[in-house]
Amino acid sequence: MVVVGVNDPYRFWISTNFIEMKELMKEMQEFYKNHSDRDSIPVKCLQKNYCVAPLNGIYSRATIVDLENNSDPVKLFFIDFGQVSAQKPENIFPLTEDFMKLPAQAVRASIDGIQPPYKGTLWSDEACRIFENSLLLKEIRAEVVELDEFQNALKIKISAPINSVLVTNGHAIFNRVPQKEVEASAETKLKEKIKVIPTFHDLENWRVPWNFQSYLKISK
Repeated sequence: MVVVGVNDPYRFWISTNFIEMKELMKEMQEFYKNHSDRDSIPVKCLQKNYCVAPLNGIYSRATIVDLENNSDPVKLFFIDFGQVSAQKPENIFPLTEDFMKLPAQAVRASIDGIQPPYKGTLWSDEACRIFENSLLLKEIRAEVVELDEFQNALKIKISAPINSVLVTNGHAIFNRVPQKEVEASAETKLKEKIKVIPTFHDLENWRVPWNFQSYLKISK
């Protein structure tokens, strides 16, 4: 499997069929590269449905998740990469039937075995950066531990040493270690920062900010 999108160690996306997905992406680039804004979906026809749009310059399958104002950039969730991006309507194209055959490839996943060091806190920005830099678009070996039925996400144990890396750098502790209490002086800041713990659904539908946006770089 390959990690294709990252928000934090508890909320990331994997593909279990990356080879077939890369072949699909290659065919899509060839098909859409000569499209112009004349081929885009007319603004009046935009609706919450599947489409194709560039993600960091690469034509990718997406769903339209927000249409509050068609004159503004349209908010998209890319179904094969677990990533979000806003695009102008003229950059959004119909998804042809030939490219619908492969199911959406981004599978929700959460890491097993580690947790943030402090009670009630989210993962730190540095923990997220290390996690993304270590695993994004990398092939990993992992064991499925359980299914989170509420979020429809897989909890996985990754064979790569990412758990130990995060623990060694002070950004995580193993699950068997009790979490620390937050210092009283930091409690007010913490409450302000953590108003809502995001779910996958929140992230995919632009209801909460992402930690930072992953960059899609697929080797040919």
